[in-house]
Amino acid sequence: MMKNTTIKWKNIRENGLVYRERDNLMRVYETKDYELVAKLNKPVQELHAKLFPDLFFGYDEAKTKEFFKAIINKTDYFFLVIEDQERPMGYAWIEVKDRQENASKKGSRSIYVHQISVEGAMRHMGYGSRLMDEVEELAKKYKADRVELDYWVGNEGAEAFYKKRQFEPFRRHVYKTIST
Repeated sequence: MMKNTTIKWKNIRENGLVYRERDNLMRVYETKDYELVAKLNKPVQELHAKLFPDLFFGYDEAKTKEFFKAIINKTDYFFLVIEDQERPMGYAWIEVKDRQENASKKGSRSIYVHQISVEGAMRHMGYGSRLMDEVEELAKKYKADRVELDYWVGNEGAEAFYKKRQFEPFRRHVYKTIST
């Protein structure tokens, strides 16, 4: 159980973003370090492989590094890392998405959270909430209408986390397996 303590945050401006730092120990920052992101991705990949082994491979460090190396510099992608006492605790991979207006849909801009993860032992200590606070700040900075994300059925921790943060369902994604 987390203690009820008052945490003092200070704002830090860096590279055009405002970061909040707690007592000079905890901070969130943007990174282009694909090796760090690949390492922090391990629990995400392991959970996906556990929940849906027919869809996901287990974690492979070399392949994961190559994947993130290929995408880390995309202009619409941001990778945020949260650290405490200079130790990485988790990350978020987000994208600024622009949807063009067409005959049936209005144009919009959103922030899409591809992945968010906090080290297992450090969950329920506020790190995920801090990452999502920064995601929401980026949404404001980029004038996005909303923050969107999805999570896999069976990931009850994610479901509870997003519900607590007042995310609302707006679309259902379903499938049917076809025997071949």
